[in-house]
Amino acid sequence: MNQGTDSCTGFTLIEMMITVSIASLLLALAVPSFKSLISENNVVTSTNDLTSSIRMARSEAIKRGERTALCPSNAPLAENPTCASRTNWTKGWIVFVDTNMDGFRSSNETLLAQMPPRPPAMKMNRSSVFGQVITFSSGGNTISTFGAPRSGLMSVVYDDETRFITLQANGRLSVSETLN
Repeated sequence: MNQGTDSCTGFTLIEMMITVSIASLLLALAVPSFKSLISENNVVTSTNDLTSSIRMARSEAIKRGERTALCPSNAPLAENPTCASRTNWTKGWIVFVDTNMDGFRSSNETLLAQMPPRPPAMKMNRSSVFGQVITFSSGGNTISTFGAPRSGLMSVVYDDETRFITLQANGRLSVSETLN
């Protein structure tokens, strides 16, 4: 016996419109903070990659008892990468043993690391004191190509996020969010 209880279950048009409106509002609030999260992640990742390369170059100089260097490269992932004539670190960089002590990688010099390019909007700037290359002596000190002590500053910038890397003449480095 049918009691006349024909009922359909589901959403009404009004309920669906309210749900979509709430979801749109939440999405509009979340997108700007997500963009900030992506910017911060890009800066932190690139800063960590660069500081790891600097620490490795210093460690290898001490371990091997000879000069090591890192420099920007236009094709850092190539089979035989070289240093770029310009100082654009965002295209990537290489770490190598600088046996001929000229600050540029020759094909016979040992390649220690190759770092890929950064996102297109990334900026990586260095103080002019470094010149084109960061070189470490066999004692782990930061030096010029001619052997003079060097210290300097690099910045990693993406959108409104910035990290500063300070490299002292003794080879030690520090990272901060503000310029000290």
